[in-house]
Amino acid sequence: MLEREIQIISDVIYGEADGKPLLLDIALPSQRGGKLPIAMYIHGGAWLWGDKAEPSESGMFVRHFAAQGYLSVSINYRFSNEAIYPAQLHDAKAAVRWLRANAESFGGDPARIGVFGHSAGGHLAALLGTTGHVEEMEGCSGNPGISSSVQAVATWSAPVDFLQMLDGFHDSPESLESRLIGGYVREHQERAKLASPLTFVTDAAPPFLIIHGTEDEIIPFNQAEILHEALHNSSILAIKGANHGLQGGNLGWEDVLQMTEIFFNRHIRS
Repeated sequence: MLEREIQIISDVIYGEADGKPLLLDIALPSQRGGKLPIAMYIHGGAWLWGDKAEPSESGMFVRHFAAQGYLSVSINYRFSNEAIYPAQLHDAKAAVRWLRANAESFGGDPARIGVFGHSAGGHLAALLGTTGHVEEMEGCSGNPGISSSVQAVATWSAPVDFLQMLDGFHDSPESLESRLIGGYVREHQERAKLASPLTFVTDAAPPFLIIHGTEDEIIPFNQAEILHEALHNSSILAIKGANHGLQGGNLGWEDVLQMTEIFFNRHIRS
């Protein structure tokens, strides 16, 4: 499908937090029949930067899935210098609830939502997958009473257990994880547990595709392994030689997108 055959709806308000609107972008195939499966992307950026419409990342990914016949969405969320965790998860859950409440207006199927993300975005995608049953993690921004559960999760280079990567630059009161939870991870281990997707894993978790580079210099590869081992239904793709940006390995970004698409096709399209 050509770029001109994709309809983009920008800056849709999906909720409000701290007096500011929470925004998402929607990409739709111009020609569509029946209810579309939904693919929601969460951008990375250390919980400190990034944007839903970044041309080389978020914008490209949502256009890819729209071109493959998905209702494709990319969200913004609050950064850790604006609000500490669980604000970021609350925003992501609010986006899922908004999608479920409004999907049919855009031709989407509220019963078939897959989420994916890179790095910090993959962390939030994983949390969506493991906390769908945890009422106290819902937050209160919009569409109360609607489920924030998702039906498939793909993570790329995602941290999943902060307490199992306390070494090097992660072991600091100024680490990105410490900034996210509002305190040094070693001194606030309960907060760190609540921010770790691994904490909430049950057999009720949806299918996961876990993609990680074996030479990730930021998030250790074993983070992918421990999540894979804990989940009841997951697949892991180890990209030999790839770094945190999934570059330099035996597979490239086109392969990552293709594998994610195959995974979503299997679980939320068929």
